[in-house]
Amino acid sequence: ITHRHIDHLAALPTLLDQLKISGRTAPLRVHGQAATLRSARALVDVFPFEHVEEAFALQFIEVPDTADHVLIEERDFRLSSFPARHPEPVISLRLELRGGETVTYSADTGPHPGMARAYAGTTTLVHECTFDASSPPSTGHCRTIEVGAIARDCGAARLIVVHLGSTAAMPVEQIRAEIATRFAGEIVVAADGDSFSFTTDQATGG
Repeated sequence: ITHRHIDHLAALPTLLDQLKISGRTAPLRVHGQAATLRSARALVDVFPFEHVEEAFALQFIEVPDTADHVLIEERDFRLSSFPARHPEPVISLRLELRGGETVTYSADTGPHPGMARAYAGTTTLVHECTFDASSPPSTGHCRTIEVGAIARDCGAARLIVVHLGSTAAMPVEQIRAEIATRFAGEIVVAADGDSFSFTTDQATGG
């Protein structure tokens, strides 16, 4: 869980209940920074009568405020976290698929110096795009033109923008046009229900 704002955390009890209903029995690891985990634990505790933790164990794993902290590493992928910039403690996520793509998710963030290291070598950048180009700069979120510059600077081939704010009222083509003033690669404006594919080394069957 990247941070404890309501649009990123509030659905956790529903997710856990659906996992229980679907028959999950394996433990579930919940990663997050200390403040995020406190709120996550409190949300679960609101609904003890749903008996989620009788179905499977919850393991709350604290993520430190350090760059390139490895959350999960297996044969085919490596998932790591990096601090980002937001009013709440927040982490961005970097998924390195062995022999294939590197996918980075910004979470909610304003531009910050740590992006250069977090996004280096990214092939697909999934980035928040809260404000349009005419909005004033924000320390906690990004404008279209900033997202374009960030994608350009990290060398991404594909940019998928999410977390629309004032941008949600704009035509999709206008969002793309503002980003394209800074970024020449593929620009996708994501919508609810979209799915995307990423590649690993074909020798591994990914």
